[in-house]
Amino acid sequence: MGHTGKGAAGAGAGTEGDAADVRSALESFQDGYTRRDVTALDRFMELFVTDDAPELVGTEAVEPGDLDWGIDHSGVRAVIKWDWRFWWDVRLDVQAARIHVHDDVAWLSAPGKLEQCERARAGTRAFVEQTLTTELHETLDDRRRVPEERLAELAVRSLARVRDYHLPEGTGRPFTFTAVLVRDAGGWRFQTIHFSVAAE
Repeated sequence: MGHTGKGAAGAGAGTEGDAADVRSALESFQDGYTRRDVTALDRFMELFVTDDAPELVGTEAVEPGDLDWGIDHSGVRAVIKWDWRFWWDVRLDVQAARIHVHDDVAWLSAPGKLEQCERARAGTRAFVEQTLTTELHETLDDRRRVPEERLAELAVRSLARVRDYHLPEGTGRPFTFTAVLVRDAGGWRFQTIHFSVAAE
């Protein structure tokens, strides 16, 4: 299967030019997350496939269609809008991305860092008010699980939020970014994206 690594030309269907074009799409994605201009969000969505349902799985995703698991253009757009308004600063290492290409499909993985900022603190407050409080009540009321298990989950999730909220500005957390892109007449577009942080 044709593939390209970090800037190297791949064998078979993948070429060095293909990898450069995919890397350029990744750089455009990073640019959007750097600028966080919500008024430009519709234009940013042009980075995603137009003839199929895109998907974006965030670090808080639990099941398809929830707050952080966007399905189709409207769902992906909603996740990105939330990220731009409330999430940590995103720093992808675009040049370190491992890119593989076969015909009109590409997939990649890239390391990155999430950095604490005042926007993220506001996001933590909003998440607690809009989502976490309900989830904690649901956990507490889940009679299928023994009380000790329910209390342990409540403690872990609550303390994680408190820790994140009080991290100094600029503090970084590593994450992994993976994606699948499809090439059409307009170039390479994102089909599936997954943000992942290490389990705590």
